[in-house]
Amino acid sequence: MNWVILAGLLLTGLVQRSRPRLAGWLGLVLTIAILAWGLSIYGQAGSAVSFFGIPLSRLAFMAVMGLFMGLALAQLGRAYRR
Repeated sequence: MNWVILAGLLLTGLVQRSRPRLAGWLGLVLTIAILAWGLSIYGQAGSAVSFFGIPLSRLAFMAVMGLFMGLALAQLGRAYRR
C-alpha cells in the first residue's frame, strides 16, 4: 500500500471525531487525489493499479473509485447535517 494513502486515511480517521467537516473534506480530497493518480497510471502503456495485490482493469478501478467517492460524499453530507 502506498504510504501517502495510508497516512491520509489515518489522518482522516484521527480528525473524524473532533472535526467531522474537515475529515469529510479530507476524505473527498484524498479520494479525488487517488482517482487522479490511478488515471495517470492507466495512461502509461501496460500499467495497472492493484487493489490488495489484485490488478484491476480500468473499468474495475473506476467502479471502486465511484464507490469510494460515494462514501466520501456521504461522510461529508453527514458531517454537515450534525
